[in-house]
Amino acid sequence: MSGTKRKAAPQRNRRAWLAPATHGRQAFLWIVATSIGLGLAIGAFAADRDEVRRLASEIQAELEMKFSDSNDPGLYERRKRLRVLFGDVPRPYASRLATALEHEDFALGKLFRYKLSTPSRKELLGILKTPTAEEKEHFEDVREELREELEGLDPAAPDLAARLDRLRSALRDIPASFEHAFLEESILGATPLGKLYEDKVGSLDEAAQESLVLSLTEDWKRADPVIKEILQDL
Repeated sequence: MSGTKRKAAPQRNRRAWLAPATHGRQAFLWIVATSIGLGLAIGAFAADRDEVRRLASEIQAELEMKFSDSNDPGLYERRKRLRVLFGDVPRPYASRLATALEHEDFALGKLFRYKLSTPSRKELLGILKTPTAEEKEHFEDVREELREELEGLDPAAPDLAARLDRLRSALRDIPASFEHAFLEESILGATPLGKLYEDKVGSLDEAAQESLVLSLTEDWKRADPVIKEILQDL
């Protein structure tokens, strides 16, 4: 791999931040450090889950407000408050919440679809779906790293295991708002990077291919049951 350095992921917990040591003091330090990192990741996940639950409850309360006049200034004030609430949804959960509000049969989704005008819904969904400037910049860094790793991917190479580890780390580092798009890109081979991914990863055995897909969809699988649980409880 060349000297390209990827910037720290915005609002993401890095999971492959320390390589395993094999013996003695290094092995002990690796176990301790990994345990600390895992504890921080679990704590951050719980905090995000609680924040999503709080935000969903506040969004529901806003949508349950009744207005008898379409010109009521309170409607504009509510829309401003909803913009803030939607903007505060932790990024790994934002796109999943948008899907649930658009398509799924939860009470909050029904309120969202029936109590807001089409322009208001589009604006709020856009807040959940649109990547931030920081995420866009970071995604380009990750794409460049993926390109370099894929170009050197050879199933017969002695460094295959290490290269796959780096690929999994890069895939986990894709911002949540880009994960679904990159998954489609890699499956369809619709871009030069997607075609490179399709060709190179297609030469690997099924277990290796599956491990890469699982790395890419890790945050989505984590967010999906949390969003469902929260919306079912409202």
